[in-house]
Amino acid sequence: MVPYTNYRFIHSDERLLEIACRFSPRTGKLATGRILTGDQFITASHRSGHAKAFAELAGDAVEMEGASVALVAEINRVPWLISRTISDRADGSAHIDFTSFLPRASDQAHDFVAYMLGQI
Repeated sequence: MVPYTNYRFIHSDERLLEIACRFSPRTGKLATGRILTGDQFITASHRSGHAKAFAELAGDAVEMEGASVALVAEINRVPWLISRTISDRADGSAHIDFTSFLPRASDQAHDFVAYMLGQI
């Protein structure tokens, strides 16, 4: 649950999701799924401590900011969609460090936003 609300799941705008699914990134791959938002940085080594939450919520990725954006948009009836570039599995096996990955993630975010703006 989002604290102090009745929101447990906040669903993105179906039209925006449909448009986003047609995006083709230059590198990597596009995936859709449920993004969990929490108040802790979660790594694979700590995942077992959160197994019940993962099983119950069926999340595909975890981050720390999306629900706040989604909640504000939802309450104000603004269509929204959360997009994340995932660099690793949070298990220490990342093939690239964050500083090296940042330009690629920035380029992908730019390409995605430009595509979405061109479609809506």
